[in-house]
Amino acid sequence: MIKSFKSAALELYFRHADASNLPFCSTALAEVSEILIDLNLPDFDIADLRLLWTVNEYSDFTSVTVTVNRTEPTGAILFNYYQSQVYEVDYFCEGYSHDSNHD
Repeated sequence: MIKSFKSAALELYFRHADASNLPFCSTALAEVSEILIDLNLPDFDIADLRLLWTVNEYSDFTSVTVTVNRTEPTGAILFNYYQSQVYEVDYFCEGYSHDSNHD
Protein backbone atom coordinates (compact mmCIF):
# COMPACT_ATOMS: atom_id res chain seq x y z
CA MET A 1 0.00 0.00 0.00
CA ILE A 2 1.33 3.45 -0.90
CA LYS A 3 2.35 5.39 2.19
CA SER A 4 4.15 8.37 0.62
CA PHE A 5 4.98 10.11 -2.64
CA LYS A 6 8.18 11.89 -3.57
CA SER A 7 6.54 13.54 -6.58
CA ALA A 8 3.69 15.96 -5.83
CA ALA A 9 2.55 15.74 -9.48
CA LEU A 10 2.28 11.96 -9.31
CA GLU A 11 0.39 12.15 -6.01
CA LEU A 12 -2.03 14.68 -7.54
CA TYR A 13 -2.62 12.29 -10.42
CA PHE A 14 -3.12 9.32 -8.09
CA ARG A 15 -5.50 11.08 -5.72
CA HIS A 16 -7.43 13.36 -8.13
CA ALA A 17 -6.77 12.04 -11.67
CA ASP A 18 -5.09 15.36 -12.52
CA ALA A 19 -2.32 14.64 -15.03
CA SER A 20 -1.70 18.28 -15.96
CA ASN A 21 1.79 18.27 -14.42
CA LEU A 22 2.91 14.89 -15.75
CA PRO A 23 4.75 14.57 -19.08
CA PHE A 24 3.44 11.10 -20.04
CA CYS A 25 1.28 10.62 -23.14
CA SER A 26 -2.25 9.28 -22.62
CA THR A 27 -1.37 5.65 -23.41
CA ALA A 28 1.54 5.74 -20.95
CA LEU A 29 -0.71 7.39 -18.34
CA ALA A 30 -3.00 4.37 -18.53
CA GLU A 31 -0.04 2.19 -17.51
CA VAL A 32 0.97 4.64 -14.80
CA SER A 33 -2.56 4.30 -13.36
CA GLU A 34 -2.39 0.52 -13.43
CA ILE A 35 1.03 0.49 -11.76
CA LEU A 36 -0.13 2.87 -9.02
CA ILE A 37 -3.19 0.70 -8.39
CA ASP A 38 -0.93 -2.35 -8.06
CA LEU A 39 1.41 -0.51 -5.68
CA ASN A 40 -1.55 0.56 -3.56
CA LEU A 41 -2.95 -2.91 -2.98
CA PRO A 42 -3.23 -3.67 0.76
CA ASP A 43 -1.40 -6.96 0.18
CA PHE A 44 1.26 -5.52 -2.17
CA ASP A 45 3.94 -8.08 -2.97
CA ILE A 46 6.96 -7.41 -5.19
CA ALA A 47 6.85 -10.98 -6.52
CA ASP A 48 3.29 -10.44 -7.78
CA LEU A 49 4.32 -7.13 -9.36
CA ARG A 50 7.07 -8.91 -11.30
CA LEU A 51 4.45 -11.19 -12.88
CA LEU A 52 2.75 -8.16 -14.46
CA TRP A 53 5.48 -5.60 -15.12
CA THR A 54 9.17 -5.21 -15.88
CA VAL A 55 10.64 -4.56 -12.42
CA ASN A 56 14.24 -3.55 -11.74
CA GLU A 57 15.72 -3.36 -8.26
CA TYR A 58 18.67 -1.05 -7.60
CA SER A 59 20.52 -0.28 -4.38
CA ASP A 60 18.53 2.92 -3.72
CA PHE A 61 15.14 2.22 -5.31
CA THR A 62 12.94 -0.14 -7.32
CA SER A 63 11.46 0.76 -10.70
CA VAL A 64 8.61 -0.45 -12.87
CA THR A 65 8.97 0.32 -16.58
CA VAL A 66 6.22 2.41 -18.20
CA THR A 67 5.70 1.73 -21.91
CA VAL A 68 3.62 3.02 -24.77
CA ASN A 69 1.27 0.24 -25.90
CA ARG A 70 3.29 -2.32 -23.89
CA THR A 71 6.18 -2.09 -26.36
CA GLU A 72 8.21 1.12 -26.29
CA PRO A 73 9.68 2.10 -22.90
CA THR A 74 8.93 5.73 -22.09
CA GLY A 75 9.79 5.98 -18.40
CA ALA A 76 9.36 4.37 -15.01
CA ILE A 77 7.62 4.57 -11.68
CA LEU A 78 10.24 4.60 -8.93
CA PHE A 79 9.67 3.63 -5.31
CA ASN A 80 10.99 2.00 -2.17
CA TYR A 81 9.15 -0.69 -0.27
CA TYR A 82 9.26 -2.69 2.91
CA GLN A 83 7.01 -5.74 3.02
CA SER A 84 3.61 -4.48 1.77
CA GLN A 85 4.35 -0.78 2.39
CA VAL A 86 5.40 1.44 -0.55
CA TYR A 87 7.24 4.73 0.00
CA GLU A 88 8.69 7.69 -1.95
CA VAL A 89 6.78 7.02 -5.17
CA ASP A 90 8.29 9.06 -7.99
CA TYR A 91 8.58 8.93 -11.77
CA PHE A 92 11.07 9.19 -14.60
CA CYS A 93 10.01 10.09 -18.13
CA GLU A 94 12.30 9.80 -21.16
CA GLY A 95 13.46 13.20 -22.40
CA TYR A 96 12.04 15.04 -19.40
CA SER A 97 13.85 16.32 -16.34
CA HIS A 98 11.99 17.12 -13.14
CA ASP A 99 12.76 17.92 -9.53
CA SER A 100 10.49 15.88 -7.23
CA ASN A 101 10.77 18.56 -4.59
CA HIS A 102 9.35 21.22 -6.90
CA ASP A 103 6.97 19.52 -9.31
